Amino acid sequence: MVKNGVWNIKMVPGYETMTMTKSPPIEQPSYELRGLTDHDITRWAQFCSECFAYKPNPPLATYFLRHYENDPRKDSSLIRVMLFSSSSDGKAEDETSNSKHNKGRIQEQRDETRVIKNDLGGKGDIASSVRIFQKTISMGGTKQAFEAGGIGEVCTSDHHRKRGLVRQLLHDAIDVMS
Repeated sequence: MVKNGVWNIKMVPGYETMTMTKSPPIEQPSYELRGLTDHDITRWAQFCSECFAYKPNPPLATYFLRHYENDPRKDSSLIRVMLFSSSSDGKAEDETSNSKHNKGRIQEQRDETRVIKNDLGGKGDIASSVRIFQKTISMGGTKQAFEAGGIGEVCTSDHHRKRGLVRQLLHDAIDVMS
């Protein structure tokens, strides 16, 4: 019997004692928060399409690609994602996000960022996503322009829900827009 995923308790018939052995550690997921690159956009669009597939008229991946392509800024780093990975030895990999804020954008230090595999060039799949829209707006009748930010295309894979991933992505989005 496994209790809380930690101890395996076994009663031996005919004996008044029981043996307790520690179960193997439960594999803990590891996530990395980062912005996408231009090479990641197709995989991200497919991910969004899969997340919204429950809708009566689900959007195709081309819908999300069109949103990105029609954005005048077309900045892939403003699509913030949580990448999922887990090690094969049962231990969670060290997750490091070495990025610094620079004028409202995150400039990744590629030599210090963990390598990602699969379609994303390294280790992991998209678990959750938030897209930041940076727009220049003007106030009615005035010639003043303001920078504004918006958030959209928020989604999380069914397998990664209830882990606070979107909360972390939204906090990150606010930091990026600040």
